Amino acid sequence: MNCQHAQENLKAYLDGELGRLAAAALRRHLTMCPACRAEMEAVHMLSKRLASLSAPEAPAHLRDAITGAARALRPSAARVRRRVAQWVAAAAAAGGLIAALSFAFLARPVPAQAAFDRMLAATEQVKTCHVRQWLQQLNQPRDTMETWYANGRWRMEHWRGDQQITLQVYDGSKLHSYGPATNTAYLNISEQPFHTPFRGFSVSAMLGAFGKNAEVQLSQVRKDRRRLNQFTVTQPKDNPRERMVIFADPKTDLLLAFEVYGHLDTGWKLMGGSEVIQFNIPVDPELFAFTYPEDAKVVDKGGATEQ
Repeated sequence: MNCQHAQENLKAYLDGELGRLAAAALRRHLTMCPACRAEMEAVHMLSKRLASLSAPEAPAHLRDAITGAARALRPSAARVRRRVAQWVAAAAAAGGLIAALSFAFLARPVPAQAAFDRMLAATEQVKTCHVRQWLQQLNQPRDTMETWYANGRWRMEHWRGDQQITLQVYDGSKLHSYGPATNTAYLNISEQPFHTPFRGFSVSAMLGAFGKNAEVQLSQVRKDRRRLNQFTVTQPKDNPRERMVIFADPKTDLLLAFEVYGHLDTGWKLMGGSEVIQFNIPVDPELFAFTYPEDAKVVDKGGATEQ
């Protein structure tokens, strides 16, 4: 069960209307997901508040508004929507607090940070990935970063124009790196890729590191004829110099594309973004074999030896 399914079933679970198997799956998910536990607490508190309220007697004009909306159902859906909006306004004006709160509960926006955390959690669950991104540094050729992940292993290539800057391979426990400029291979590096705890694969690690102490804003946009969640992540909050705009599928919470902006004197400027993001595709195991030229200098960071 993912976060989307869990949060859709919270109300039914609290009301005792969820089936035995579905309830057990939801409980297992809640033990592992703090965001959904927090959401359940919010739903529970709202349900208790609603249960404690007394329902006022509906005034005559409210009954007339509801009857008119029902009669308009068959000939025009648009008229029904207008009537329902009038009904909500009339209910609130007449003291119908229960109706107004229920409507607000159904229409409330998903908190941006909780949705961002769900996206990170979704990306951690994929089995393989391939990501290619670009970055334009000032007065420098365009950089390309390409990453593959499968079965706990990574391969990361960094190019500037046609020149390779670094090759990094993470074998699941140690990181190995080769720099063509110095013709040096570093073996058994203790740190994780991106200098972060292992998060499943590179995009999740990168986004998780970028999102720390950042301001996250959530909106919905249409892109390529699809309705997407758009996260605007600005870091740091007090002196913003970097911003990432991330597009995710609202149904699966999976990342679809991202753009990177830098703050210049003239305002925000697009500095990079994704070219390819693929999930759960076949990945060649040979990509994770760390190779380097025979004449390279080799530094074993685990054993602190050179050759």
